[in-house]
Amino acid sequence: MPFKRVWDDSCPKIYEQWEKNGAKHTIQDLRPEDDEIATEMFLEHFLPDEVMCNTNGIHKDALGLEDARLFWRTTMAERMSVACYRELNGKKEIVGVNACPVKCIDDVEKDIFKSDCFKQVINGMVYGDKKASPFRTLGVDKYLSGAGLMVRRDARGRG
Repeated sequence: MPFKRVWDDSCPKIYEQWEKNGAKHTIQDLRPEDDEIATEMFLEHFLPDEVMCNTNGIHKDALGLEDARLFWRTTMAERMSVACYRELNGKKEIVGVNACPVKCIDDVEKDIFKSDCFKQVINGMVYGDKKASPFRTLGVDKYLSGAGLMVRRDARGRG
């Protein structure tokens, strides 16, 4: 069964806050109501910028975009991803997201993706996981992984 964090009254947890140039920045758990915004931001900003995704043309392929959307929606639903929110003039918006899926030792790999371009990227990630063998190396039955760190282009270098 896929991992899903218990989301209770203690959530979202705030990890860090700072102010710069009149804006307040907060690093915190991604709020459930922001999952779709975060997913769309990955499609817009991450896919064209990340080397494997760009090289495989995922951002230009309808099925690739569909697969990427499913991948990040699933990741966000686990409730482990972290976002940077910027508040300026009373408006709070996401400016960055770290997509953090949890890998469990009993996870069953499913062939749910339809596009060759997205499958190639996933296969690269799976290959890296198998070579590193974190379950055996760390002696754990689950671990927090990374599936993309993205900052909106208009927010880069500003916080």
